[in-house]
Amino acid sequence: MPNRCSKPCQYPGCNALAAPDSKYCEMHKQYRALRPCKQEGCKNLTYEKYCDECKKKRQAIYYKNYDRYTRTKEQKQRYNHLWRDVRSIYIRQHPYCESCFEQGKMVFAEMVHHKIPLAKGGKNELDNLQSLCFSCHSKIDHEKL
Repeated sequence: MPNRCSKPCQYPGCNALAAPDSKYCEMHKQYRALRPCKQEGCKNLTYEKYCDECKKKRQAIYYKNYDRYTRTKEQKQRYNHLWRDVRSIYIRQHPYCESCFEQGKMVFAEMVHHKIPLAKGGKNELDNLQSLCFSCHSKIDHEKL
């Protein structure tokens, strides 16, 4: 699930940031209408797209399938739950592709790239990471070949 940026609250005169899946900030939540959960078969009412119960189920399925088909056993050991935590923190702090941003373009990042790969001794440290869009990540990987 890609990370989305926060948006300004839509309550008139409020400058606070709202959650990515909401129009209003925490203070103005009561102005939102309760609606049915979007998960098929769920009858819970919620302010967001999915109720808390369905959100947890969907997140568990996402993480279960995160690297199911694309990683070898060695890679799965390196890209574990700790990597997912580091990645989500980094992408929240750097929401735009750093390569495109240097060229003056504002493109949302989809991937977090290790400048020095883990297989070659790189670490999951912030100075070894960079956020990239899919096309820039593909270019960098293609240049390495």
